[in-house]
Amino acid sequence: MIFAIYYTRVGKPFLNKFTEFFPNLKDDLDKRFPDNVDNEISLCFQSIKRFHPEARLVLLTDQKTPVQTLEDVEVVRYDVDPEQPAYMRLKAQRQFLLSVTTSEPIVFCDYDLLYQDSIDPLFNNDFDLAFVYRKAYHGSAHPAPLNGGFMGIHSKSLAKAIHFLEAIHSYYLKHFPGYKEWGGYQASLNEFIGAENIHNAFPNPITVDGIRILLLPSTKYNYAIETETGIIDFKPEKKILHFKGARKEAMADYWNTYLA
Repeated sequence: MIFAIYYTRVGKPFLNKFTEFFPNLKDDLDKRFPDNVDNEISLCFQSIKRFHPEARLVLLTDQKTPVQTLEDVEVVRYDVDPEQPAYMRLKAQRQFLLSVTTSEPIVFCDYDLLYQDSIDPLFNNDFDLAFVYRKAYHGSAHPAPLNGGFMGIHSKSLAKAIHFLEAIHSYYLKHFPGYKEWGGYQASLNEFIGAENIHNAFPNPITVDGIRILLLPSTKYNYAIETETGIIDFKPEKKILHFKGARKEAMADYWNTYLA
């Protein structure tokens, strides 16, 4: 299995644009986008390696972002703009898939995750791509039910995954060209598939453009740690924890308290 994380260090152009999108979040930018996330990236990879000891670990980044040398992690650099992470992540993922020559499951994920179990059994299901599904948002249907921070690709579906990312790329440039810093990828993903189709996705998986998409419950595969403060209770029933936004700083405490 291959696990690939995309990370580039952003600067003032990105932070200024993000503040335009979310002015209420400007006071905690240093926590949401710290200058150095080597520790968080390392913890994510360590948690993956614990449950998938034979996995290939890859960090996708730009040509200049400094990254700590991590044991057993391959660093692949692309000509991407670090100030446009939403759009450039999509480009880097597509380029990486074009370089893959083996038939094995591939997982693209964010770096602010901690794995607490193997996801090998997931790939025993019959699907092409897997995304995390968020059902509700403040008591109503989630406006962006698919989260772009986790994508699972079945071992037999590499060609379909490349086709899918190319379709999302075309949709992105047509409908969200002004959102390359933030939000454009996720918006393109959800609109291309259709939020109504996702929320009414029974049976699961659903088929879009000939691609079977498996929806994974966010309560288990990408459980969000965002509103809790202080020490976080152990959540062993969750396969993957997502330390969203300013809660990234809690990753080390959780790892040292429960997983180390």
